[in-house]
Amino acid sequence: MAPILSALVEIRVDRLLEQLSTEESQCGAIAFLRDVGSILQNGPQCGLVALQMAAASFGLPSVDVQHIHRLAKERGFTNRGEMFSGELLV
Repeated sequence: MAPILSALVEIRVDRLLEQLSTEESQCGAIAFLRDVGSILQNGPQCGLVALQMAAASFGLPSVDVQHIHRLAKERGFTNRGEMFSGELLV
């Protein structure tokens, strides 16, 4: 049974397929979907919260977002929790 996609995901997939040439669109695509639990962010921490949510979706040990924020701040990746580079999250 195919997963049920949200309207937003369907719109984004349709737009992507529209950008492909006819030849490429016949190749199809593969999508990997995971059910990711939500975590409320406190302040400008969306990148750090997304990192924690992604880690949890892969079954990695749960780490408090405040701990991630402290480490990111100590390492100079952020000031108040904002993340402007995905490369720094890896």
